[in-house]
Amino acid sequence: MAWDFRKMQAHFMYGQMDEAEQTSAELRRIYEKAAEDLQRSMDKVFTKYQETWGLSKTDAITLLNQLKGKNDLESMRQAAAALPSGPAKDEFLKQIEAPAYAARLKRMQDLQDQVDEQVRLLAKAEKRITRAHYIKTAHDSYYHTIYDIQRQVGFQFSFSHFDPKTARKMLASKWDGEGWDKRLASHGQAMVNDIRDQIMLEMITGKKLETASREISERYGVHASNARRLVRTVSNFCANQAQMDAYRECGADEYEFVATLDTVTCMVCGAIDRHRFKVKEAVPGENMPPMHPYCRCTTIVPLDEDALADLKRRARDPETGRNHLVPAATTYRQWCRDNDI
Repeated sequence: MAWDFRKMQAHFMYGQMDEAEQTSAELRRIYEKAAEDLQRSMDKVFTKYQETWGLSKTDAITLLNQLKGKNDLESMRQAAAALPSGPAKDEFLKQIEAPAYAARLKRMQDLQDQVDEQVRLLAKAEKRITRAHYIKTAHDSYYHTIYDIQRQVGFQFSFSHFDPKTARKMLASKWDGEGWDKRLASHGQAMVNDIRDQIMLEMITGKKLETASREISERYGVHASNARRLVRTVSNFCANQAQMDAYRECGADEYEFVATLDTVTCMVCGAIDRHRFKVKEAVPGENMPPMHPYCRCTTIVPLDEDALADLKRRARDPETGRNHLVPAATTYRQWCRDNDI
């Protein structure tokens, strides 16, 4: 056998992760655009209404944690009562009692409402972009696996076509405890809460507009990174679930777990590298990828020892960072021992 089935599957998974990165990059551009739009709105609010209230960041966070209604004047008064006595507290109470405060509060409400609408549109775009990516990932993984199995056995055979509804069922499943839809919604709500609180924090601590804009942009960057983690992880899930569908279609009873031979691979994945499991007992996070966020592992149909004797698998030299080939029968633990890891 002149070709390496394990290497073919690994190359395919790398390609899928490259596409996941492209999708993540598209989402990041959307997040950056949202941050820029919000900065322009903040410019109007901060320039016209911001006054230095003199609260420290610690006092401001204490105040925010006590608020029941983020933009309710009476709630603000009650929350301020929990602040330590002193000039800062007195000045803050004086400020919120001033007639102009109601106008500032209204502008703050408008700005935070804009955040709500902005994140709603972000979530809509994110769902549309990632759903299309996940369906394509599952589609490509299914047919690629069928093709590789046909090459392995040496002849073509009939098989069912991939049904896009299958990918939608994958996304609806609660393999991670929540499911993709709920996790996406949770991510959006967390972003709304975070950005709203950050805006209020900047206002009551008297931050300069430039500083506040930079810190708000950083919060968007954090949530863009969270979106990337979700895309990478769900992409891996869809690819491997489609592989399982292909294994069942081909009548394969077992699959072999394949980890990447490099220093980035975690010991959880490394410990079950080349272990075999029943297809009907495959469970993400237990014996099939993704084992954790950002998991890069994949699976293959097991090869017999005679076939393995003529094959190689790719590994990365921990010192030079260059790829090289090692015997296909090498496990992750053996590779670690060979490299004093």
